[in-house]
Amino acid sequence: GTFENFDTYEFDLRYQPLEEQRAWVDLAIRAGASWFSEKGANEAAPFAQVLVDRTFANRVLIAAGLSYHERASAPERKNNKSGWALAASASTEVRISDALAWDAEVVTNLAGLNQRYTIWCTGPKLLTNRHTFAVVVSNAQAVTVDTLVAGSRRGVDELVI
Repeated sequence: GTFENFDTYEFDLRYQPLEEQRAWVDLAIRAGASWFSEKGANEAAPFAQVLVDRTFANRVLIAAGLSYHERASAPERKNNKSGWALAASASTEVRISDALAWDAEVVTNLAGLNQRYTIWCTGPKLLTNRHTFAVVVSNAQAVTVDTLVAGSRRGVDELVI
């Protein structure tokens, strides 16, 4: 079992009209649906994202995005705590060496369901030939679009590691 009383699955398609090698930036459009599965209840809702990034000197990645979800949700998913949401994101990854990087990301709610705080996370990342290991310090446990767009209920005094 998991901590949550429900599971979320994302199904998506991604189209990349621009590639950095030819157009200076990577641009991707991602669309799909989240499927929420809970004992006695299931539902699906659409989402869409526009993502852009650029790598500098093969060491620094800077990215930004705009995300929308029709049924954004709080960590404790309840019908009275879900609705549409729109959010903007920005992130960076700095490659300290071939095997070590530092990542940082923020996601801020622009409209719709809002859990009060901007989501942020940061931490070191170890890269190997086949695996990536990271220590993430954040004010949220969000990893799917439905929860990222809604923001966090935690401030800086309630960290998650």
